[in-house]
Amino acid sequence: MSFKSETYRVLIASPSDLAEERQAATEAVNDWNAQHAVAESVVLLPVKWETHARPESGVRPQDAINRQLVRGCDMLVGMFWTKIGASTGVAESGTVEEIDEFVSAGKPAMLYFSSRPIDPNKIDLKQHRKLKSFKDTTYKKSLTGRFSEIDELRQTLLRDLMGQVRELKITKPPSRRGKLDQAYKITELIRIQRRHKITPEEYKMYRDDVLGLRPRPSAGTPGPCPARGGRAARLQNWVHQEWRQSGMVT
Repeated sequence: MSFKSETYRVLIASPSDLAEERQAATEAVNDWNAQHAVAESVVLLPVKWETHARPESGVRPQDAINRQLVRGCDMLVGMFWTKIGASTGVAESGTVEEIDEFVSAGKPAMLYFSSRPIDPNKIDLKQHRKLKSFKDTTYKKSLTGRFSEIDELRQTLLRDLMGQVRELKITKPPSRRGKLDQAYKITELIRIQRRHKITPEEYKMYRDDVLGLRPRPSAGTPGPCPARGGRAARLQNWVHQEWRQSGMVT
């Protein structure tokens, strides 16, 4: 059965050494939807550069990703393990630049550092030093999360996504979709008026009397009696009939 919901885009950001974790984060978002979407009236969409970015020439690659994906997302899940990634010319890596974009925009960025074991022979020492420097800086200005296993990451994200969703529901302004729906209904009213040659005076009578928007006179003060039946009732019937035909009401 269908249900009305808000849609939040979750950007999954990490260097290339976290392929399994990126998949686990995607699964955690989908699991959250299966468990909570209906109850919370929220749907989360996992967004990753490898599945959502499109080719674009003549532009700095990270600029394209920022414009196509980052700026349209509502929250970020950032993960690091053994490396920080390649420099973009603006930041230490694409992941760091994406985090900086979120922080600058005042949008929530949740960062996690992995302590999963790795073969020492596979560690890039230069990358490891850069990551340590980034960690030291991040720890001074951010509260971060940790995980040591893939399943622990899934469970941690399920918990943290719930907290972040509920915070977004409180702080997020009314959606543009609601404004568009309201504008559509106003346009439909204008169309109905023209089709049935309803005068502004008749429309005002419908609005005030049938919808009960006319201020009630205070006790002891004479005032006009609401019109009943007649033209006002016919206007109401026309409006409801038009809205049913257009699917605006059932």
